[in-house]
Formats: sequence, structure tokens, C-alpha cells
Amino acid sequence: MGGEVFQITAGTAGAPGYKRGSQTESSLWDLQCVQCFDDAYGYVLIEIDEGTATITFKGSYKTSDCPDYPLEFGAMDKMVCDRSGCKSAPP
Repeated sequence: MGGEVFQITAGTAGAPGYKRGSQTESSLWDLQCVQCFDDAYGYVLIEIDEGTATITFKGSYKTSDCPDYPLEFGAMDKMVCDRSGCKSAPP
């Protein structure tokens, strides 16, 4: 494997929901939107097992305007990465 570095970002850190749109371009990095879930809250779970990383986005859609209403998170997207690369997997 070469000297590649991957950064996986779930842009749901408590900010208000935004629709998919263009991002600021930079010659220093390459932004690739792999999956987009409009108006979803969530987080990324990375599980390492020997030489394989399973990366799961667990998300929830807001179902109430009450700030104390609990969210239920479920797998919405998943990929598996190993020395051969990354591929999508069923959530």
C-alpha cells in the first residue's frame, strides 16, 4: 500500500442540517462525496479486525421538534477496507 491517507468525515456534529451542495475546492486535497443523507444526524464507527477496517455510518432522522426526544441510530451506509482497497458493503 502506498503513502495514501484517508479522512472520513460525517458532517453531522450537531450543526443544523444542510442540503448537499458544492464544497470549497482546494488544490491540497480531493473531496469526494461518497454518500449523502440530507437532514440526518449521525456518527462514523470504525471497527478494526486484523488487516480489515469496517467503516459504518450510523444515522438517524429527526422525528420530533422536542429537543429531549431520543434519536434511534441505525446503520445507513458501510464500507470495508483492506490492503486491496475499499468497497461498499450492505449496512
